[in-house]
Amino acid sequence: MKTRIIGILAVLGLAALAYAWTAGLPPFEPAEPASSQAGQGRGNGGGQQQGKTVAVAPVERTQLTDRVSAVGTLRARESVVVTAEAAGMVRDVLFDHGATVERGAVLLRLDDAEARAQLAAARATLTNAQRAYDRASQLRRNGTIAQPVYDEAAAALESARSAVAVAELTLEKRTIRAPFAGRLGFREVSVGAYLTPGAEITTLDDVAVVYADFGVPEASLPALAPGQTVDLISAAHPGVRFAGRVLTVGSRVDAASRQVRVRAEVPNADGRLRPGQMVSADVAVAERLAVTVPSAAVVAVGYQHFAFVIGDDGRAERRIVRLGTRTSDRVEITDGLREGERLVVEGAAKLDGGDRVREVPALAVGTAAAPES
Repeated sequence: MKTRIIGILAVLGLAALAYAWTAGLPPFEPAEPASSQAGQGRGNGGGQQQGKTVAVAPVERTQLTDRVSAVGTLRARESVVVTAEAAGMVRDVLFDHGATVERGAVLLRLDDAEARAQLAAARATLTNAQRAYDRASQLRRNGTIAQPVYDEAAAALESARSAVAVAELTLEKRTIRAPFAGRLGFREVSVGAYLTPGAEITTLDDVAVVYADFGVPEASLPALAPGQTVDLISAAHPGVRFAGRVLTVGSRVDAASRQVRVRAEVPNADGRLRPGQMVSADVAVAERLAVTVPSAAVVAVGYQHFAFVIGDDGRAERRIVRLGTRTSDRVEITDGLREGERLVVEGAAKLDGGDRVREVPALAVGTAAAPES
C-alpha cells in the first residue's frame, strides 16, 4: 500500500512539473531573504519592469473622408449594334473582329449595281425635267404659254430632283459606316451573305470613357452630388484603383429597392475596363476632422468596444468607446476618448484594465514582452 501511494505522488509531481513548464512558470528557486527582495524592488522601480509592454500614442484628430460604397456595372459611353438598313448581297467586308475604327470608317458594302442604275435613271429624268422647265420659263416670260403649263413643268422638275435624292440615299445605304469611333465586336457576316434590314453585322463600343452605374440607399441621397470623386475596383485588375467622378444622380428612388441610381464616368484610354464588368464603387462625399485610432487599439467584447488609456499612475484604464466610420487600418471614435489622452495603440488585447504597463516603441510590443535575462 505504501509503495502504491509513493508511486501516485511521484506521478502527480511529474504532472505538476510538466504543467509549470508548458505554462511558462519559473523553475523552483531557493527562497531569498525578504531584505534582498525589497532591495531588488527599489532597484528596478518598485516592480515597474514587470508591467505589460504596450505602445502608446496621443489621441489626435485627423482628416477623415466619409465615403459611400456600392457595387456597380460598367457601360460603354456609346454602344450600338451595327445593322443593315437595306436588303442585299454582301459584296465587301472591310473590318475584322475586335478592330478599332474611326467615325465614318466603311465597314461593309452591299451589292449596289441596281441602286446605281436607279440613280442614273433618276439623274437622266432630272436632266430632261430641267430642260423642259427652262423652256417653259422662257416661254412664260414671253407670254406664249399659259400659267398651268409652266406650273406643270416646275412640278416635274421638283419631282425629278426628289427622285434623284431618293436614289442617292438608297445607294448610300448600301455602304455601312461606323457611326462613331470605337472598338468593334465579332464579325457576324461574310461575303456573299444576303442581308435583310435590321440584320446584325457587328457591335461597336466607345470605351475611351466608360460609365459605372450603381445604386445607393436613399439615406445617402443628400450626400451625393455631381463632380464627387469615385474610385472603382475591378476583380479583373486586383489592387488597381480607377479614378473617376460622379456624372449624375438619378431623379427617382426605386420603389422596390429604395435605392437611387448613380452614374459615374471613368477615363479608360488604355481600354482595361470593359462594358458589363462588375466593379466596386467608392464615392468620397465629405471630408472632416475626427478622432481616429488604429484598429488594433480597439478591443471588442461581445457587443461592446473598449480602448485603454494610460493614466498618470502608469496604469491602463479601460474605456467603453463608440465607433464611427472605418477605414482599412483605422476606426473613428465618436465617444469615449478625449484629444490629448495617451492611448494604447499596440498590445491592448492583453490588457484587462488597471494593469501596470511598460511603454515600448510601436511594432516592438511582441519582442519586448519577453522577460529580460
